Amino acid sequence: MAAVLLRRLLSSAFDEVYPALPSDVQTAIKSELLMIIQMETQSSMRKKVCDIAAELARNLIDEDGNNQWPEGLKFLFDSVSSQNVGLREAALHIFWNFPGIFGNQQQHYLDVIKRMLVQCMQDQEHPSIRTLSARATAAFILANEHNVALF
Repeated sequence: MAAVLLRRLLSSAFDEVYPALPSDVQTAIKSELLMIIQMETQSSMRKKVCDIAAELARNLIDEDGNNQWPEGLKFLFDSVSSQNVGLREAALHIFWNFPGIFGNQQQHYLDVIKRMLVQCMQDQEHPSIRTLSARATAAFILANEHNVALF
């Protein structure tokens, strides 16, 4: 329940709550979220924490499109290529929930994003990875439907 409430707080009152926190608390929140995702063994709970991470990432894109959470991007890249299926699912779940996570660096990472999604869709051993990658791909395409250069 705490995970659901935190996500709701971040989505409805981010500007009132998060910036008022001391910077060390903000840093702790970001690192603890990533650590919990890595350590959580229960899939449903990990998904809830991924929802929080996606919502936090959404709010940490500034007006210029800069992602203010580079550790979140590094986690995404590391997790999607991990041998741990739970971490790959987590990365895809975050990307599915917030396909704009790359901010203004999206064009720079476009080839990597495409390779990541294709590789995951071709995973014959894990249907959940294929399903999540299809959802993430659809979300990415819909979020960028007016970006002709993307395709």
